[in-house]
Parts: sequence; structure tokens; C-alpha cells
Amino acid sequence: MEKHLAHNLFLTEALKIADPDQPFWYTSGKLGPFFINTHYLFGSAAEAGVLLQKIEKFCQEEPETMPSKITALCLEQYEQEPIYRSVIDAAIEAFKNPAADTDFISGGERRDFFFSLPLAAILNKPHLSCFKDGRTFYSEPGQQAVEIATNEDSVPPEQQDASGTRPNSICGSSPWEKQQPAPDKQSCNIRESAPLQGQQALHIADIITVASSFFRNWIPQIERTGARLKHAAAILDRGQGGRERLATAGTTLTVLGTTDAAFFARAVELDQISPRQAELCLAFLRDPDQYMADFLKEHPGFIAAEINKGGKNKERAQLALEMGYAQL
Repeated sequence: MEKHLAHNLFLTEALKIADPDQPFWYTSGKLGPFFINTHYLFGSAAEAGVLLQKIEKFCQEEPETMPSKITALCLEQYEQEPIYRSVIDAAIEAFKNPAADTDFISGGERRDFFFSLPLAAILNKPHLSCFKDGRTFYSEPGQQAVEIATNEDSVPPEQQDASGTRPNSICGSSPWEKQQPAPDKQSCNIRESAPLQGQQALHIADIITVASSFFRNWIPQIERTGARLKHAAAILDRGQGGRERLATAGTTLTVLGTTDAAFFARAVELDQISPRQAELCLAFLRDPDQYMADFLKEHPGFIAAEINKGGKNKERAQLALEMGYAQL
């Protein structure tokens, strides 16, 4: 792992290791010994939270200007914050070859944008912003984004213009069309003749676990534009099979670091975590379900105690019971 990245993960609390007797609840209703918020590498949890709120606001209210506005904020932070600058500089060096081998960079709503947007700007690449609702917005460096409508069924009638497409989309009138041959309606609405037909993408993510977001969202969205995800990159790999899954789709993965045995051993040497914490983290990486089963066996009163705490602890404990992950 890039040495400064490991230090900064702990410094910003982007990586938090649980007390051996009090693991973290995940939103799935499962337990785990560490929690990662890679976007805290923006400088701090507070600064990352502010940018995250702005991303949410712009995605909802101003999707066409979101890429340029968030890029500007990221580049400003890059100039002012040493931690964020060190991460972006390391990513430039690590990702420059896959970037050179592709036509554009993509990123997914929301946390990917902390890294994909500034890197696209610095590497002088177009950016494809993939939204969780299935929309995609394409932007050249420094330009307003235009929505790519590749499937007429994805365009609600109230948002269509007279041609049957969204206003300001690549299928309709847009600044992008001034530089490109104007496609007819039919060619825009089928994948075989989509606007980015034949192009190759590099998707930059904040973190990768089992690549579920790639297969559920990002790969299908990229392919609907007519492009292909040739390369993927991430700031951090949790080492839980994401690389191997992407390889089955013919996609390579480049990362700055991996939370593997060497990483946790180094953290013990630096007194950042205890040997017991490292042991539990490695057990979780080997088999998350077995880690939870073993923990609950060693702590038979844990679920009841969590329910008694109320709030989020109670909600997650009840979800674990409902999903069959735990028993009272």
C-alpha cells in the first residue's frame, strides 16, 4: 500500500477499527470489525460531509452543472489540503496508464465523485457521471454536462420534448451536438448506435469490496451508452473478491492500497491497532459470515444488549434477527 495513504486513513478516521467486543453494525444487518469512509481523505469527516451535501444537492437540482461545480471544489481542496493532495497525486501516478488506454473516465454517485471528477480534470479526460437512478451525464473538461438518453423507455413523458427525448440530452439539442454529427432519434434510442459507441471507459471508485455496485449500476450504465468498461480503479480495495469479479467481465483493476494481511500487520507495528484487532479484521476478510457467527457465539447476550440500547443499534439488531443472521 502507498505508505502515506495508510497513515492518512487512520489520521482522518477514514478507517476505523472496532473494539474487539463491540463490532460495527453495517446497514445490511451484519457485523464487522472495521468501517471505511474513503471520502474522509478529502481532509476530514466534516469537510467530506460538506462536499457530500453539495453533491447530493447538485445531483438533484442541477445535474448538468454538478460535474463542473464539484470539480472546482475538489481542485480548490487539492490546492489547500495536503492529505487530499497526496491521495490525488498518488492516484494520478497509479492510474495514468489505464487512463491513457481509455477514452473517458466515469464515476458513480456519490462518493466516487470525490476522486473521479478531479482526476478526469487533471488527466484531461471527459467524465461520465453515473447516477443511482440510471441517468448518465457526459461532460468535457470544464464544460456543462449533457444527459445521454439511450433508451426512450428511460425518459418520463413529462421530461420529453417534441422529439421524444429529454431536453439538453445528447439525443436532443445540446452544446455537445455542435461538435458532433447530429444523430437521429432512432439511433440514440438503441444501444448499438449509442453516443459513445465503441469507446472504452475507466471507472474510478472510492472503494471496492465485491464489486456489486459495478455489476448492479456502473457497468450496465456505461454499456447503455455504447461504451465498455475496460479498466477500473479505486483508492482502496477491501480484498474481498472485487478484483476477481471484475476480471470475469474483462475489466482490470488498479488500486492505491488493499486492506490485506500486510496492511494490518503494518498497522500493528505502528501501534495503530492491537494484535487482536488485526486478527479479527483478517478473520472478517476471510469469511464475513463466519466472523459474525463466531462473535455472536462468544458474546451470547450481544443482540439482546443492542436491542436494549435502542436507536440505530436496536434497528440493526432487529434486522439481523429478521434476516436470520442472529438469534436471541
